[in-house]
Amino acid sequence: MASRPIIRTITLANGERLPLLIDRATGIPLYKPALFILTEVRQRNRATATILRTLRELVVLFDFLSELGINLEERMMAGQLLAYWEIDALARRCRESRGEADRTEPVQTFRNANVLSLEKAHMRRVKSTLDVVAPQTAANRIRTIQAYLEWLAISHLSGYALASEYKTVLRATAADVRGSLLQRIPKSKARNVLGQREGLPNEILELILAAIDPASPENPWRDRFVRSRNVLIIYLLRTLGLRRGELLNIKISDIDFRKNEISILRRPDDPADPRIHQPRVKTRERILPLSESLVSSIERHILHERAQIPNIEKQTFLFVTERTGQPMSLASLNKLFRVLRSRIPELPENFTPHVLRHDWNEKFSERMDAKKITEAEEMRYRSYLMGWSPTSNTAATYTRRHVRNKAMKVSLEMQERKSKGRPE
Repeated sequence: MASRPIIRTITLANGERLPLLIDRATGIPLYKPALFILTEVRQRNRATATILRTLRELVVLFDFLSELGINLEERMMAGQLLAYWEIDALARRCRESRGEADRTEPVQTFRNANVLSLEKAHMRRVKSTLDVVAPQTAANRIRTIQAYLEWLAISHLSGYALASEYKTVLRATAADVRGSLLQRIPKSKARNVLGQREGLPNEILELILAAIDPASPENPWRDRFVRSRNVLIIYLLRTLGLRRGELLNIKISDIDFRKNEISILRRPDDPADPRIHQPRVKTRERILPLSESLVSSIERHILHERAQIPNIEKQTFLFVTERTGQPMSLASLNKLFRVLRSRIPELPENFTPHVLRHDWNEKFSERMDAKKITEAEEMRYRSYLMGWSPTSNTAATYTRRHVRNKAMKVSLEMQERKSKGRPE
């Protein structure tokens, strides 16, 4: 069995990050996946994160082929690709979570493979230790794998002097594989809105703010610089509703201390950014206002805490690591939130930087309601502050709880009126 391929990201001379699928044994990029990425994904100006996700989805295919000993090149020479039972097994594999950080849910499977009838199979169905990924994740995997297999077949047909009968068979086989895989794409449970990500209740937010207070004995970090940096991170995420990439992309030069403003700028493939997985600004560039207290906190952190890091004067990014002074990575930011989840049991398992973006949007909705701002004006204000297109409908993703609470309030008011009008 061949070793499992791994993903490595290389930085090109122009600063572009290019993830590639690497043979673990030789350290050499896999030729066909690399060609697929360069011609079908990168050529369409897809972001590094999209390329990385595509490769992770292809790893599922390569693991499957390795475990079953399937050599696609040899099969295509004979006009073959995948059998129907292999397609079915591959689609099931796409639903499995194998140690990845995917959202999971329980799944049932068979404990005993030696089952002679369907009735006995149903009787022997038990809980499995395997988990399944979210339907959308499985759907993305199947679509990517289908696109790769189709591209592989087309490339093979154009690159080899195959007999006409083999070409005809391979074209038909590729079409069958495409149709069979697309039929196995799981449907998204669009009606299931319970449990989706929302902002934080006020009492939970108070626990977080108390825990990250640099003077608090409950603060999970010992180092003075780390305490100062982490509390500033939480406050910027909470008060500006920033994404992770936007936060870690901030340079000191982006802050105008005279005007109390911060610029959120796009820097794709920045050669000056040493991070392999470069944090990126996905939304539009914009200028955001900063309160006097927040500007003072940023200034104090830069002058009194950050300045103590050796050779920090060479570093332009605002948030850096405590030992090396290098720009803080996405992994380090994720670790910050893992520490908070472990220290505060009341925090939900999905408490991440993006939850604070949801929280900002809910607080913004409440403020707009209090100021009696029209829906059209609110939409324009929110879209600018979040970096969305003026006509974007993304706000619905971030205001679930606010909309639900308003709906419940209206429902209760209607019930009260009905009750008062009811004859004794």
